[in-house]
Amino acid sequence: LSFKPEKIQGINKIEFKNKKYSVWQNHYWYLWSLKENSQLQALSKSENGIEIIKVKNKKIFGLQFHPEH
Repeated sequence: LSFKPEKIQGINKIEFKNKKYSVWQNHYWYLWSLKENSQLQALSKSENGIEIIKVKNKKIFGLQFHPEH
């Protein structure tokens, strides 16, 4: 995993399953990349890094944004 420190606050544009969404973000760290043999899979990226991840072969997901907004 590769994390980068940066204050990100506000609306961000992401793409997921060929649809574009505007999402709210408020965080100091973001996930930039995954190792080749990682057990994680990137499902969505934006200009600020990876936005949605999934554990391979499991129904466990992680979001980098606030879906309630």
